[in-house]
Amino acid sequence: MGDSTKQKSLCSICRRLNLQIFQCSISSYDLYKISSLTKIFTDLFGNSFGPVGVDPFHQVQRFGDPFVMIFPEDNFIYFYQSILFLTERDTFKANESLRKFVTLYKEISTSEAEITTGLAEIYSEAGIHEKAEKCYSEALSLEPENPTRKYNLAKFLVKKDRGIDEGLALTEKLLGLNQDKFAEFLYSDTKGWGLYKQGKLKEAVELLERNWNSRPMSYYEGYLHLEEVKKAVASQKNN
Repeated sequence: MGDSTKQKSLCSICRRLNLQIFQCSISSYDLYKISSLTKIFTDLFGNSFGPVGVDPFHQVQRFGDPFVMIFPEDNFIYFYQSILFLTERDTFKANESLRKFVTLYKEISTSEAEITTGLAEIYSEAGIHEKAEKCYSEALSLEPENPTRKYNLAKFLVKKDRGIDEGLALTEKLLGLNQDKFAEFLYSDTKGWGLYKQGKLKEAVELLERNWNSRPMSYYEGYLHLEEVKKAVASQKNN
């Protein structure tokens, strides 16, 4: 399918979904860039998930088939569709979407650890935490020296309350590796959030404030963590 046809098809889909703002954005989008659905959404909307009232990622979940026709090799679609089908307990569609997700990655020689991490993220977003933890752990066992695999598991354990002590222990090991500044920022954010969940408010707020003030770049989740801990500290003082 040529770029011009892709553009027309995307605009047609947007009209059907009543996404006028998104349609206008696609209409003015450079033709040469239309090769990846992921790239279109991230280039146009960044991490804001689109204009007010428009969530293109959700549209991919629910109306993925037309997008598949335009971008049959874009795993972005199968990632979000898998989450949707798992959430809706549609086992047949979920298994089919997951199969396509894995197949596409194998076709481009993606490592088993990376594929397994992708599956973990899908299960995590769908609220199937037992399978998510199993996949994160398996990915780490495949690449035990990879800091990213350790961080993924640590963050999941803390965020989903699956094992805060274990998550913090992994984070402590990561903080001693002298990674780049953004990696250190992420590790410290996970540690601070874990301390908060353990009820160590003073330690948590001090770490998260120090971490936020020296952030190498914006990270919205880190901001939310800091704000929630600050509210908890203020509430504790008032009581």
